[in-house]
Amino acid sequence: MGIGTVLLLSALIAVVLFLLMRNKSGAVAPSWIPIEIRVTIPPKEYDQDWEVSSPSSGETHTINLHRLVCSCADQQKRRRYHRGDLRRHCTHLNERLRAEGFTARMRPMAAAVVDGGYTFGRRMEMFQVPASDEPNDFVPVLIAVNDANDWADVFGPDDNGGIRAFGFDLRAKQWVDDAAPVASDRIGKYILSTAG
Repeated sequence: MGIGTVLLLSALIAVVLFLLMRNKSGAVAPSWIPIEIRVTIPPKEYDQDWEVSSPSSGETHTINLHRLVCSCADQQKRRRYHRGDLRRHCTHLNERLRAEGFTARMRPMAAAVVDGGYTFGRRMEMFQVPASDEPNDFVPVLIAVNDANDWADVFGPDDNGGIRAFGFDLRAKQWVDDAAPVASDRIGKYILSTAG
């Protein structure tokens, strides 16, 4: 096989991989991003700058939804993550994505995070836990533990079949606000076994 044939085959493979990774908006969301936190990149029509104010500090920031960038210091640290990865988002991006209705285009786990106003500046882990003793009966769970290691935000299935946020107090070893996800005993044991 000649070098020209190898180069042509390589180019064809690259094109096929690119087409397979395209999402609904036409923007690439790489397959190595865990599917639960992979988001649809807003289309080119959202390639414009918006000025947003931070309610806590009163500072003004510039965001661009198509590029998924914000001028705030928090998002500057998050740029190591690829566009289409929820870990790239700061609160300002999430607020604008909600306002523009983009959570309807996200997977349930990512939508729960954005709708709830959460960001992942903390230790995060995704896993599946058995919902029952039945084979192949697993529920998806995402946890984010704060730096003090005393609290975990847990995104998991609720009794209505949706995904929502729950709080787990690591010091008290219990769910808070009388709310817990499906398979809460198993999830709580897993969180306690990995925290530390």
